[in-house]
Amino acid sequence: MNKEAHQAEYIQIHDLNQQREQDVHNFDYALRLSSQDLSGIGSFQRYHFFIQALSFCIGSFVIFNLHFLENYPEYECRFSNSMTEYQQCSREFVCNPNITDWRINFNSTHTLNNWIIDFDLHCEPQWKVGLLGFNLFFGILIGSLVINPLGDIWGRATTYRFSMTLSILSNLLMVISYDLYLLYASLFLFGIASAGRSSVGHIWLMEHLPSDSQVYYATISRFLEATAPIITSFVFEYGDIDWRHIYYCTLGVSFFCLLGSFFIPESPKYLISLNRVIEAKRNIKKIAKFNGAYDSLTWKDFKFKKHIQKNGGQNERIKKSTRQNIWKQPKQRANCLVMMINWFGVLFTFYTLNFLLKYMPGSIYDNTRFSSGADLTGYTLLCLFFTYLGAKKSLILFWGLLVILIPILILNTDDWKAVAILLFLNKLSVSALLDAIYIINVQLFEPQVRSYALGYCNILGRFGAIFSPIVAELQDKIPLIVLLIVAILCLTVSCFLRVKKSDHNQR
Repeated sequence: MNKEAHQAEYIQIHDLNQQREQDVHNFDYALRLSSQDLSGIGSFQRYHFFIQALSFCIGSFVIFNLHFLENYPEYECRFSNSMTEYQQCSREFVCNPNITDWRINFNSTHTLNNWIIDFDLHCEPQWKVGLLGFNLFFGILIGSLVINPLGDIWGRATTYRFSMTLSILSNLLMVISYDLYLLYASLFLFGIASAGRSSVGHIWLMEHLPSDSQVYYATISRFLEATAPIITSFVFEYGDIDWRHIYYCTLGVSFFCLLGSFFIPESPKYLISLNRVIEAKRNIKKIAKFNGAYDSLTWKDFKFKKHIQKNGGQNERIKKSTRQNIWKQPKQRANCLVMMINWFGVLFTFYTLNFLLKYMPGSIYDNTRFSSGADLTGYTLLCLFFTYLGAKKSLILFWGLLVILIPILILNTDDWKAVAILLFLNKLSVSALLDAIYIINVQLFEPQVRSYALGYCNILGRFGAIFSPIVAELQDKIPLIVLLIVAILCLTVSCFLRVKKSDHNQR
């Protein structure tokens, strides 16, 4: 079948589906025409996916590897002058004023060239070590307040490039710093940049993909992100390298992503939502040219007239008061509240389970690979289930699994084999939810308010991430009981998610 026949087929499909939202369908139709095989996926989409996947990995090499960078080395002590050999000892002995003869066992696989050694944190108060992660997560929280809204004001492209520039600056400060307080500041800046690099960048990518491909590519992005801790675990275990070497690599990748982003135009879908149709058409032409389909396209291929008539006047008001628009419309307000609670629950559960994994017997490297394996499995399952179940049922399914699995875990905390299996299943479920909330945020909200909505959700979600290490250190089964309460709450509110009636047809 030649291309003209394909185009005629898509036009027929378009005519038969007038009940769908005009802006989404028209854009998907235009996006498909901009690729050679009319799938909507061409060289441009693959290139943008490659850039964004690298952007995700940059963050994961920092955020998901904090336990390596804050891991105390193996110490050896001589408890008296009469002793000729050193014996393994704990950090408490090393920090005892009466013990003056101690050393780090650099031959141990548990000893890493990390922040503890570089910044001499061996006997510093625990809160100084805790501030490293706190500053990173607090930066992400501030970034959600400041950077995410810029995605709806400046646009996706400008916000992403600004965030990548800030990320490069903070990354550079990390690798050249030997001062603890400068490291605090650089982690804070890196956290701020993460909001734009990951959240706004994710929206930018999704808006360049057809609706039926978003779940697949979002899942692959999360999949690649989850491999970063696995790679790092092997590098630290067998490579015996300094942590700065890894950050030099992330710095180089950041430069590559920033330069590569200049070949990616602003999201046409975002421009259409603001009634900037001429710019949107121009950018679709750029995408078509990148995909090698430019010669077959004409301006009449892209008609957004109905969208303009329906929303044109409103879009100018939305541009001026985007933040208020989320809360004025009952459906968007309800969905935003539901997703905010889901983001809090998912990130709180995700990071709390990560912190609980350190109490499992075995090496830190094996436990990291164990945790990442659960993440990869969860992302894969979400990709399979989301296509058929949609947003609401996917949330209910995986929160329901957690509500069932957490009580079983509470009742089996003495059996380490059972604990390992149950932690894997719990981590699998929450990883699927983590993938789901990113996808749902893109599909649920209109283009002109997506960054704002994601920013609001991220704010509450990061509060969950900040409190997770505190809850994880509570005694006995209290952390698991708290997780169960959060899971029940999120399962309940997910039932009130208001999805579009056309979601089933789109799937």
